[in-house]
This record gives sequence, C-alpha cells and structure tokens, in this order.
Amino acid sequence: MKNILFAMPFVVLCAFPVRAADVYMVQGDARGPVVGPDLILWTTDGFFYNNTAADAHVLFLGVSNGPPKPEAPAELVIRPQHSASFSTARLNGAWRPLSDAQLWVIHLDVPDNVAVDSALFVGAKPADLLNPFVTPFKYGKIALPVFTSLVPAGQAQIHLATFLGDPTYIASHANVAIYNAGAITAMARVEVHQQCDEAIVDTRTVAVPANSIIQVTDLPAQSGQCSANSGAPPSSVYTTVTVDQPSFSFVSNVANGQIPLTSMSITAGSH
Repeated sequence: MKNILFAMPFVVLCAFPVRAADVYMVQGDARGPVVGPDLILWTTDGFFYNNTAADAHVLFLGVSNGPPKPEAPAELVIRPQHSASFSTARLNGAWRPLSDAQLWVIHLDVPDNVAVDSALFVGAKPADLLNPFVTPFKYGKIALPVFTSLVPAGQAQIHLATFLGDPTYIASHANVAIYNAGAITAMARVEVHQQCDEAIVDTRTVAVPANSIIQVTDLPAQSGQCSANSGAPPSSVYTTVTVDQPSFSFVSNVANGQIPLTSMSITAGSH
C-alpha cells in the first residue's frame, strides 16, 4: 500500500491436543491517491476455514506498530466445517493497533488444521467528501502473504521478479514492506538488482522500529543499461532485503497513474 502496500485438511480427535503454529498476517487501511472522481481505498481482511469436527480456537498473540486495543478479544472461535474472517467476526477494528498506522502485522496462534488466507482490496469512494457512497471492492482483490516463520537476523531475503512489465507500456514502482519482530530497532538494507548482470539499480538503508512494519517506497521496478546482455528485457529486476533482527519482508509493484490502480504483484521472500 503506498500510496500503500496465502488448506490443509486434517481429521482431529477431540481427545488429542490440537497442534498450533505461529501465523503472521499483514493487514492495513489506507487512503489515496485520487484517480478521476475516485479516492482510492486500500483495505484488508483475513480468512479462515476450520476443516475439523470440533471448534477451532485462533488465539490473538499481539499486533505490531503500537499496543493492541484494550478491548481486543483473546480468540476467534470457528465452528466445525465453517469459514470465518476478521470482518464477519467484527475483528477488523479490534485486532489493530491503537496507533494510526496504515500497515500492521497481526500475530496469531492458529491450529494446524485451519486454513488461513489474507487479501488486500482496492476500493473507492467519491473524492467529493460530501458523498458517503463507498465501493470497497471496486478495483479487485490482491493476495497478501501469510508468514509462518521469521527470517533469522542477517539472512538475505531474495524476492525474484520484482517488476510489473515493460515500462514502455506500464510505468511502475516497487514498495518493500519490512517487519521487524525484534525487541530493538533494526537496520535493514534493500537492494534492487538487474537480473542480466547483477548490477545494483538502487539501494536503501532504513531503520525499522521494534515490533513494527514499515514500507520503503518508490523503488525502481525496471533495470537500466545492461552491460552483460543488451537484449535482456528491460524490466527484469529482483530485490534483496537483509535485516539485523528476526524479520520478514515482501515486495509489491504498483502501476504509476494507471486506472484502475490494481496492477500489483506481491512476492514473499525465501524463509
């Protein structure tokens, strides 16, 4: 989200404990830019399916980018063979930080037999603030990554194919989201490489506060002059992220000024 900016069937007997795993879900809520008569809306939701014959208990372990709301429920209970989501359970507002962050990470304890997915919706409302009509799904849905582990400190996260297409036809940029799961501020180095000769097109070094997710925006999504192969596609670039605390990251590509603004791809890093 610049401007802003993943089913395992098991049969479980109730007499046995249900194994659970850490799940980190990226969520957000942002506004802008204005495209024609529309103010673009970026909203998210998390989805679950309980494929067992007993209730599944998804436990809330915490949220990034600020303290959780004091009234945040401790769990989401999903009925057997039923689906649920943050929105249907009225958790979109409850499981978010008290801060005004546009992007945050929800840390959950999820039973292994519960399927999990996450999505970003690109919607709109009239730029005329006096018109309250909202179409939250006007420009479609984009899959967001769901992480079940953290990348160890100092290990490079490789995001391949972090380009949108030929810039002659689709001018675009890349945004890199970085989550620092550590208890202290992390330093993160972001590098954009052109695939044809490994040359670095751009690099950024940023500080990421403890238990926070940030975005590094407006990175190039295409390469420059290729010294090794003059015939290589001009858009072939990849991005690396190295953080000195446990973390994860992903890259999104956004078309510049395209209508609608749904041209985004997200690549989860190796972990």
